[in-house]
Amino acid sequence: MSRFSIIDPNQLPAMVVIVPTDSEATLVERMTALKTRWTEYDPPMGAQYDVEGLEFDPIKINQEVNTDLHVKLEDRVNQAARALTLVHAIGGDLDAIASRYPGGVPRATSETYDVLTTPLIEQRRMDNRYRRRIWLAANAFSTAGAEEAYVFHALTAVPTLKDASAVLVHLSRYDQEVVVTLMADRPDPKPTTAEIEAARSHLHKPTVKPLTAVVRVAGVVVINTKYVIDITLLPAIDETSIMAQIRAAVDAHIEAQRVLGGDHTLAAIYDAAFVPGVHNVRIREPVADILVNARQAVRVTEVELRMVGRAE
Repeated sequence: MSRFSIIDPNQLPAMVVIVPTDSEATLVERMTALKTRWTEYDPPMGAQYDVEGLEFDPIKINQEVNTDLHVKLEDRVNQAARALTLVHAIGGDLDAIASRYPGGVPRATSETYDVLTTPLIEQRRMDNRYRRRIWLAANAFSTAGAEEAYVFHALTAVPTLKDASAVLVHLSRYDQEVVVTLMADRPDPKPTTAEIEAARSHLHKPTVKPLTAVVRVAGVVVINTKYVIDITLLPAIDETSIMAQIRAAVDAHIEAQRVLGGDHTLAAIYDAAFVPGVHNVRIREPVADILVNARQAVRVTEVELRMVGRAE
């Protein structure tokens, strides 16, 4: 299944304006410069200073504090630079970037939160949805002619959507239609009638729909599956903690694939479950790769992790 690329910050290299300093090397450099200058300005005393190896030496402690502040300042500069980019910005910085577009890209209700009361993980989830719409917004400057533009308008019209797609379907040699598929952000991803109608009404506005396009809005086709995975651990590995790590990794993989066209391949499931401390992984279900198209989504109804033994 091939979809247009979506910005994934986890797949991008870290943005660096100032190359981070090695704190230990910086401390050595500072101490060397201090001794050189001390010897230059006060040769008798500078030449006799040789206690920098002691933990309680106040001069070295002072240089350690300055080195720590130097490293933090470099990191702050890099963070400030990242805040100016769409892929790394969060919170108000993301809103500022969205304001660059003509008319701006306001947050939807499902992307708006109180920074003081909303858990950080929820803030990041909402920011990521908003980030995606900002990225798609440039495709919708005129109408919903491009695939990404249909997706932008659908996600904007229905804040409760997790994902949307647009596919050109050929009904006959001369007839074709654009099918916009909606996926709700709920355990059951099928959209309601009201959500479908809201998207349809928005997409059929004269300022949105191309005059010659026939647009149909439909709900996602859901393919249910469950994960049953047998885990063999290495000796002396704590079962409770390692199984919790595996579950978190598998859950993260499932969440990442909770989109239209999100395939569930055995290789990816193996990769998620194979955390340090695991000797072997055997997937009982699903029995084969689950490959879906842009109108389908996989729903994992159950995850069963079974510790079946330890390597000898």
